[in-house]
Amino acid sequence: MEDWPVSLVPQAERAGRVSSVGNVQHTGAAAGTFSHSGNSGKVTYDPALIKKPAALIAVFAHELGHYICENIQEDPPGGWDLLEPATDVTACYLGFGVFSANAAFDLTNHTDFDSQGWQSNKLGYLTEAEWSFNIALFCALRGIDHSLAKPHLKAHLFNEVKKAAAYAAKHDLATAIRTDAARRS
Repeated sequence: MEDWPVSLVPQAERAGRVSSVGNVQHTGAAAGTFSHSGNSGKVTYDPALIKKPAALIAVFAHELGHYICENIQEDPPGGWDLLEPATDVTACYLGFGVFSANAAFDLTNHTDFDSQGWQSNKLGYLTEAEWSFNIALFCALRGIDHSLAKPHLKAHLFNEVKKAAAYAAKHDLATAIRTDAARRS
């Protein structure tokens, strides 16, 4: 992909909605988009993510995943309605699962002298559990010890990766995936 031309363009920041108790929840607006502009790709991103580098990396990985997915000649698993989740899986396959899993859901609180509240943010199309399972599969397929992800993942996510890795090993999912891929090619 290093030879694939792509430009990065900031988009308007995503708006948030504030409830009566100060809870801010972001709307369904995309944190990034991918499109073609002439002979190159164009990735837009929410400039507010510059303050959250891991989330920004997750957005870039997803959008660059579109660059790869558009060159595949068959439907995504589950059909075109599942293109976005399939693109998240592509981002994990590219090695960015830890960034994306950590950014999938974020809940923070704030308190000052006259108010308090919470802010939640969901990023991407997979749940934290789905990211954890994909990270476990990524490690199994690459022959990487899943415990190497521990210092880089939120603690509850690593616990899910550990369970998913045990399941993948028990059912030898890496071999099943490789066998299916060989059969398809």
